Amino acid sequence: MVPPFLAYYGYMHSNQSLLQEAYNQCSLYRAGLQDPSTKLWRHIMEGTGASDPGLWATGNAWAAAGMLRVLATIMRSPYNDQMASQRSDLQAWTEEIIEAAKSRKAKDGLVHNYI
Repeated sequence: MVPPFLAYYGYMHSNQSLLQEAYNQCSLYRAGLQDPSTKLWRHIMEGTGASDPGLWATGNAWAAAGMLRVLATIMRSPYNDQMASQRSDLQAWTEEIIEAAKSRKAKDGLVHNYI
């Protein structure tokens, strides 16, 4: 949840570079966690601790919600027009997660937490 905090802090202090950094962090998370074959985000990758490359619905929901919060903050900022491409990416990345999760519904119609 760091990107939404950075975005809101940037908004509160009229600091476009912090809004940009919030976007950058979303982009980097996506690059490091997204499974190319499913478009869903893995749970834990790399780092020095335990790795869990599983696809967790809850984690994907948090990622989508965080990106929507960054998007909403940018949209309400004075830099909205200057950050059109970032807004477009955030919207597309969120939709990407939602569509990928919908395509992985189980036979009972649910998206189980461990996809």
